[in-house]
Amino acid sequence: MRSKPQTIKIHKPNPAVLLFTLLFFVLLSGCARPPWTTQGLREEPAGLEQLINNLQTRERSCPQGLTAQAIFNWQAPASSIKLDGSLQLLIPDAFKAVALSPLGQPLFIITANDTTFQAIDIPAAQVLQGNVQNLLSHYNIDFNQAPLGTWLSGRFSTKSVKTQRLGWDKAGRGYWLKIKETGNSAEIISHVLIDLKSQDILIRQAINHNGQRAATIIYNDRDEIQACRPPQNIEIKDLPYGARLTITLNQIHQDDKLQPADFTMQIPSSFTRTQLPE
Repeated sequence: MRSKPQTIKIHKPNPAVLLFTLLFFVLLSGCARPPWTTQGLREEPAGLEQLINNLQTRERSCPQGLTAQAIFNWQAPASSIKLDGSLQLLIPDAFKAVALSPLGQPLFIITANDTTFQAIDIPAAQVLQGNVQNLLSHYNIDFNQAPLGTWLSGRFSTKSVKTQRLGWDKAGRGYWLKIKETGNSAEIISHVLIDLKSQDILIRQAINHNGQRAATIIYNDRDEIQACRPPQNIEIKDLPYGARLTITLNQIHQDDKLQPADFTMQIPSSFTRTQLPE
């Protein structure tokens, strides 16, 4: 009878894999002046409740899945990483990011849903896995897990949300709203800048438990041809030490064929598994 492979506890996971994992969860506290103003002669926009209804009605008619080729570009004063790969998203909270070698072979695969994650280092035959919220707590990340499928695709939540007017954008790009939604029984707060003409979200700020900005997500180059205008460039900035992550998408395909099961990887029995946090 064939014996089960031995599982070895790894106390120092591959730093590159851990970094690539935390790129999608690292939302640390920061502070800055708000980019909106309540001063001036412009009147408050009318019909914001109808705008929210319009946004949610549009979202319900949009495809729930997105698949694209991707370039992940992490930049920080002390280091930079640029990796080709792919990105899959499923509304509201599932995603899979694959980083490829220069020869097109998978190096790292990160998958997550509303509760769990897997980080797979293929060359090392190692897997990190665990609970997302525990991972955030372990690294003192002061934020409830965001619906990454919705946030990375530049979409608006179809759940019941509470909104609060913040003010006109100082650069004249639109109007800022405070959005409160519930995810995994915890409240998630963000500030969003909406172009009132196109009704697109231009910028989303993640807000931590202290009411401070944790990160800023900017949606650029929205696809004018595809339904629901997915962004072709996603920039995540205001991270610690001046770091930022840019995700450039091409060959974007949207449909409803993706299922939650597509975001759970089958791990070869020969791979070493580590529960993180330990």
